[in-house]
Amino acid sequence: MRQIEMCNRARWRRMRLAACGLAVLLAAGPAPAEDSSALLQLLEVLRDNGTIPAEAYEALRDAAVAEAATTDAGGAESTPAAEVATADAGGVESTPAEPSAADLPGVEFDLGSGGLEVATADGAFSFQLGGRIHFDSAWYFGNEDVFGDGTELRRMRLRWDGTVWSDWDYKGEVDFAGSDVSLKSTYIRYSGFDFANFVFGNFKENFSLNRLTSSNATTFMERAAASTVFSPGRNIGLGVSSYGKLDSLAGTGWTASLGVFSQGENDGGPDNEGWAVTGRATAAPPLGDRGFVHLGAALSQRGYKDIDMLQLRARPESHVTSTRLVDTGDLENLNYAFQYGVEGAIVYGPFSVQGEYLAAGYSRSGRNLDFDGGYVFGSWILTGESRSYDAKRGIFKSVVPKQNVGAGGYGAWELAVRYSALDLSDADVVGGEQEILTIGLNWYVNPNIRFMANYIDVLRVDRPGSEFDDVEPEIFQLRGQVNF
Repeated sequence: MRQIEMCNRARWRRMRLAACGLAVLLAAGPAPAEDSSALLQLLEVLRDNGTIPAEAYEALRDAAVAEAATTDAGGAESTPAAEVATADAGGVESTPAEPSAADLPGVEFDLGSGGLEVATADGAFSFQLGGRIHFDSAWYFGNEDVFGDGTELRRMRLRWDGTVWSDWDYKGEVDFAGSDVSLKSTYIRYSGFDFANFVFGNFKENFSLNRLTSSNATTFMERAAASTVFSPGRNIGLGVSSYGKLDSLAGTGWTASLGVFSQGENDGGPDNEGWAVTGRATAAPPLGDRGFVHLGAALSQRGYKDIDMLQLRARPESHVTSTRLVDTGDLENLNYAFQYGVEGAIVYGPFSVQGEYLAAGYSRSGRNLDFDGGYVFGSWILTGESRSYDAKRGIFKSVVPKQNVGAGGYGAWELAVRYSALDLSDADVVGGEQEILTIGLNWYVNPNIRFMANYIDVLRVDRPGSEFDDVEPEIFQLRGQVNF
């Protein structure tokens, strides 16, 4: 009995070894057509001799026939991955090799200037992670008792956006700068129609070229005072926008948008749940073969409900200080407001000029109020680049250097000068008037990193009865920024 048991054990070892050997041969690649019949004959001999059981024979035979079928006339292999087979007394179990991340079908990874992006090859699904960090320093000369030198983490934002099911886009953005975490643009957009996009969520009302241009791309460290005072900013709403081409030249076109919004803390405080309807239209026809003209207009009708107050005020186009040279104080008993703006820009090669006029009229119990302001600036990109333009939104994008620092180039250098004015005095409200001249120098190291220097000269402050009347400080400020 012991000899019979030892023979059986030896027999099963031979069966396993034979099955494993055959499985490895099969996994190594399909046999040429002329060898497949010899392999089948070998399997039959092993079965007839009792080396392998009938179940193992049938499994190996089927595998051999399948492998032979994958070989074309030229001997090419169409099966992408080999299988490692293990045999037991009952048959053969095969386990496929695990793919690496690079072998995942239809998934693409990209780490570019816009952040880390993961997307399917057909673009139906995508996810992008990015953000921005802006760090400022400022020095104030004159009226030192009013201003104080300092530094500030101006922005530190984390952004995520992408696409699901081809036609649905999403975006979320949070700013961690300052003492509170604040929600920025967060919305869902449907882009499945050729003629229009629909968006719902918390986003910028389409008003003012300067306000709509990203802080990563503004020519100066701070936007002109009039665009911050009279532009609504972000609110929760529903909007529709459309875009079309005006010429075959890339980057030109027209836009039109309309949105309905619920006014939140941006327009009167947390107790204000009024409404707003805002629209904007732009056109950007070509200007020869080196430039274009941008023209636009925006309107906003705003109604107030149970509002206690509304305050209009502005810093001297420097954010490190909390001092506002012009300030209306609390505007009470408001019913509604009508805001409007006209905008224009000319870009020709490395030269550009941009300007806006903005105004707002407020209806209240008693005499109505009218305020206005605007700016104009010119820029010259010394290294020859041209300002980038997003024709589908009617706004400017950041300058992209022809050659990055570290890649044999000096990046892009831009010199700009701006004049801005703001008037917040009317009727019994003496908010003040201010005029400011700003000279800026920008160094675009690469598409992600920029350094900025601004010299600000407050030309005039006219605010009778205020401590800031006739205050004329000079400001020098610097910024280092990275967006990813």
